[in-house]
Amino acid sequence: MEGKLRRFPLSLSLQDLRTISAPADLEAASSLDCFQEDPRGTASKSLGFSLPVYHRPVRWRVAAGLLVLSLVLLLLFLGFLWGRSLWSQEEPIKFAIVMDCGSTSTRVYVYGWVHNGGSIPVMYRPPSHSSANARVKKAYHRMETEPGFHQLLHNESGLGAAVQPLLDWAKQQIPARLHGETPLLLLGTAGLRKLATVDSEWLLDKAWGIIEKSPFKCRRSWLRIINGVEEAYYGWVALNYILERLGQDETKMTLGTVGSLDLGGSSLEVTFEPGEPIRPDYGVNLSFGQEEHRVYAYSHSGFGLNDAFDKSVALLMHNSNVRNGTLEVRHPCLHSEYQQSYSCSSYCVAPPSTNRGAGEGGVPIVLVGEPHWGKCQALARSVINSSRFTTRSVDCEQSNCALGKYQPRPIGQFYAVAGFFVMYKFFGLSSKASLDDLLSKGQEFCGKPWPVARDSVDPQGFIDRYCFRAPYVVALLREGLHLRDEQVTVGPGDVTWTQGAALLEAGVLEKSSRSHRKQRWWFYSPSFLLPTLLLFSAAAAGVVLEHSSV
Repeated sequence: MEGKLRRFPLSLSLQDLRTISAPADLEAASSLDCFQEDPRGTASKSLGFSLPVYHRPVRWRVAAGLLVLSLVLLLLFLGFLWGRSLWSQEEPIKFAIVMDCGSTSTRVYVYGWVHNGGSIPVMYRPPSHSSANARVKKAYHRMETEPGFHQLLHNESGLGAAVQPLLDWAKQQIPARLHGETPLLLLGTAGLRKLATVDSEWLLDKAWGIIEKSPFKCRRSWLRIINGVEEAYYGWVALNYILERLGQDETKMTLGTVGSLDLGGSSLEVTFEPGEPIRPDYGVNLSFGQEEHRVYAYSHSGFGLNDAFDKSVALLMHNSNVRNGTLEVRHPCLHSEYQQSYSCSSYCVAPPSTNRGAGEGGVPIVLVGEPHWGKCQALARSVINSSRFTTRSVDCEQSNCALGKYQPRPIGQFYAVAGFFVMYKFFGLSSKASLDDLLSKGQEFCGKPWPVARDSVDPQGFIDRYCFRAPYVVALLREGLHLRDEQVTVGPGDVTWTQGAALLEAGVLEKSSRSHRKQRWWFYSPSFLLPTLLLFSAAAAGVVLEHSSV
């Protein structure tokens, strides 16, 4: 074949074609894969024979197929990356830490949540682990240190002993890789609200010096004292979230929300959606996506469990006498054989001492148990109704009131949490137990001598005050807030205002972090992917067409 092809001259023109014998000289050439006869027959008409033409090689068809396959694979790969980036924006668990600086202790809570596209994130609380450096209370799933934050004024070592164990505990609840992006909020309540501004700021500044060394995300402005109204509606949000009464689901909207009664050591927070307009200075608007709530929220300072007992001592001091340089106060809500010194906190004031060596604290006070159930109940009611501690608001002359302050008529169901739940737990009562059951348990407990009563329960604080707390809590609900027994449900025990703070406050922080993530994953957005794919497709198609037309 090569011999036949070599018979062609090196230089060939159209004129020379006339001298070539087509059948003989092109016989071998026509058998090659790269030549074929002209199907149009134009060459045979002008030249007397059929000219061979160039045929598209197989390798270009293979190349075109590879380009199309590459385009499909690239599309699938970029789609996978895009989908993964969207999933990573919505699915990963985020955490928030809330430290509650209360009147009796400092508590830490760790919350986690996932955004599922709804107006409210799905939250959960990680399991906790005990620590040898601080007490772990059984009433709540949390960790706390004592005493109250406000009692550590100008005590830097005590402050460190109260805060550092809580930070160490929080570290154990959150994966180490997420510490740096986990926000930490420190929020003070009634105990800190009582202090002068210069004193409360000293405590917050010293606490910041400890917290800023932790691995968590925090700013000095995130350490603050919340007012009573904030504490009230935080608790309401937490309660209705746990009961699944918030959200745009038709079932939730049909059920409606419930009222929240949050009893602490210094104050009582009352929050609910009334069936009537609310005075502007008592109403709060809360939004969850497109869902709006107008709630009544108020914090009754001085009606917490510890402040109420302090008031009871103050009322009894007027009928007490100083003996041997000591003021002996006989209390009808304390056990027989009980005798202990007492330091006034907020509402009782020790009379001045005539002894120059007694110092500025006044006459020492000693509480002596003189149990009498009837007098104990009367004393609890006096604490609630006494004009000495409650200034009746001007609004009460024209509107409904509770504890001397304006309050719309309470309707619907109310859940009594925090201190109310602790009361029921102390006496071994379930949430279905009535208020009369609480009174019966309280009377039984008060009838025990102090050594017997003290040893009948697990070691804990304020055991001696539960005899007073039982009638006080009942009188507070019935006479103070004007609630019927069937309106009140005690519990659940895992409701704390800190969860509402995590939902509302940490949600704002989450928005900023999600915006940051969108900037981080900008090249997975449709505005980048679609033009890129179109340009790649056009380029690939151009290459294929160019080579196929040669």
